[in-house]
Amino acid sequence: MEAIEVPSVRGRHAVYIFRTEDGEAIEWLFQKRRAAGGGFYECCSCKKLRQLPEHRGKRTPRAQIVDGKFITDPLNPNNPHFCQFKRIGGALGQRELYKLTQKVRSSHSFKESYRMEFNAALNGVHSEASTAYGLNVAEKEEMQAVMVAKGNFKSKLCTVRKAHQVACQRQAKARCVEETGGHTLSGQRFLQYATADGDIYVFCNSALIAKALQSGCRTVCDDSCYQFGCQEHGLNGLLYSLLMTDNHVAYPIVHMISRISSEKAYTLMFRTFRELIEAEGQAHFIPKLKFMFEFERPYNFACRRVFPGCVIRGCSCDVTKAWNIKWNTLMGDTKIPEEVEEWLTQLMALVCLPAILARDYFIEVLQYPPAVDDPLMKDACYLFMRYVDRTWMQNPYFLDIWDHWLDFNETRNAFCERRHNELNVYLKETKPKLLELIDALVKEENMTHQSLDNRLFTQTPPPHSSCHDGKEKAIDRVMEEATIISNKKRLSKWELRKPKDLMLKIENKPEVEESTIDKNVEL
Repeated sequence: MEAIEVPSVRGRHAVYIFRTEDGEAIEWLFQKRRAAGGGFYECCSCKKLRQLPEHRGKRTPRAQIVDGKFITDPLNPNNPHFCQFKRIGGALGQRELYKLTQKVRSSHSFKESYRMEFNAALNGVHSEASTAYGLNVAEKEEMQAVMVAKGNFKSKLCTVRKAHQVACQRQAKARCVEETGGHTLSGQRFLQYATADGDIYVFCNSALIAKALQSGCRTVCDDSCYQFGCQEHGLNGLLYSLLMTDNHVAYPIVHMISRISSEKAYTLMFRTFRELIEAEGQAHFIPKLKFMFEFERPYNFACRRVFPGCVIRGCSCDVTKAWNIKWNTLMGDTKIPEEVEEWLTQLMALVCLPAILARDYFIEVLQYPPAVDDPLMKDACYLFMRYVDRTWMQNPYFLDIWDHWLDFNETRNAFCERRHNELNVYLKETKPKLLELIDALVKEENMTHQSLDNRLFTQTPPPHSSCHDGKEKAIDRVMEEATIISNKKRLSKWELRKPKDLMLKIENKPEVEESTIDKNVEL
């Protein structure tokens, strides 16, 4: 038998591939014996099997190469091996055997059982792929070709199997989310968008948007529920909501459960909001919307990208941003003393006070900057103080921002606090599971739907009541006309019953008096 010696991976063992007399190729793993043995090799697989009870006491077979020929166990030629080896199959030449050995070695760590794993992987591709992955004949052949060409057979098969398991888990999760939050309690569509990996979910009932706009809600604000999220999204997952407000009333309309808080996620939420407005035929209300957010820049950028023509204010964001730009322009990289930092902090805190109190505090306390030794620092503080006084304190825009935002923010905070308490009643924990959070949003949507219906009912009476009122008015009108006609008939009958002389006296009283006077004169 011709044997091909291949260097081992770890340098301890020698691998031999040889062809038998019937043309099949066999691979064996041997360990060199440097003791007095005449260059014999012991089979490593047999040494492993000798540890088992059924093979204990058996002698480990040996092999020897003489003149390029492979001689197995010359001491016992009739029973050379008792280990189970795998045949490679096919009459292969020396070069092909060497290439196949290199492919097998590069695909798996060198163990005595790697040949069985290799054959099992190749043989199980067809059956497992057809049953578990739904592959056709061409796809199975392509997979086998890729595995044979690139190696790493077992790991690739495990990767495909894990990917299939992950896909099945995602499909099951998507089905659960669709069953829980796909529709509202009234049967309308609630889940509007969901990513494939489940990182972002957007929920909204388009009918609520139409009702909120019809009821007069034109201001949109945000409610970043930093205390709410789901366990599947970890610590970074939060619940974001868009509220529509008017006359000290706020309604949660759009909800987003996101694993990440980024401008991309906010843009997706605002785009869904706009698409639903247009789908409900309320696009003429878009230019009239007014957005007021907290000091969070990604919200403002995302909203301006989706609603470029609307009024978008970030409460104190505009003022603070302008003040920071002016201060950085004046100061540059100059190190700021502690007293100047304290003065600047108090100046920035003016946005938290009403307009009148902010002006009084500015005039009494902050109008004069602290005394510093550096003349450049002193001039910069003086210029910044003049900028704040002329640009903001004496500007009508100052009153518009402070008064409107503080009044609005008070209403918003009160509603958000009440809403968070209601969600706590539904959830009973800060980080619930995803399906529990979605179920709470569905219940909240039902309450919002009822509140908007009651608001619209009080603003405009329903059609059936107006028709009833019209019928009552028509009946009253008919009764009044009937009363007038009956009175006229009664009066006419009474006039017919009067004496004629009395009627003459009443109608022609002056003539009667003249006739009586003439008669008296004649007498």
